Amino acid sequence: GKLVDSERTYTAMLLSWGVCTLACIFRGFATSVTHLYIASTLIGLGGSVNALVLAHISLHANRTRRSTVVAAYGAISMFVGLLGSLLYPPVNRILLYLIGVDDEEDGSNGSSFHS
Repeated sequence: GKLVDSERTYTAMLLSWGVCTLACIFRGFATSVTHLYIASTLIGLGGSVNALVLAHISLHANRTRRSTVVAAYGAISMFVGLLGSLLYPPVNRILLYLIGVDDEEDGSNGSSFHS
């Protein structure tokens, strides 16, 4: 709340998205249940900041434009989530290539490493 009050709303919004993004990356690389719990907690923190930003926008938006501003914020949030989902396959492919995992179907049991 203090961040939204003392800084611009955009700062808190970007912080929210940044925390969620980093937590999703951390969750993707999780190697244990504990790591999944930590990532879920961080995602929850990012989401709570997101709700705070939405409340702040709703409170301070002009009454005649409030529903438009809230809808636009929701649309932007959904777009960012969709963009992240759409970027996952190519980013995953690049990362697999960089670490040397061959992900193509070659009839073997599982992935093989480049030699």
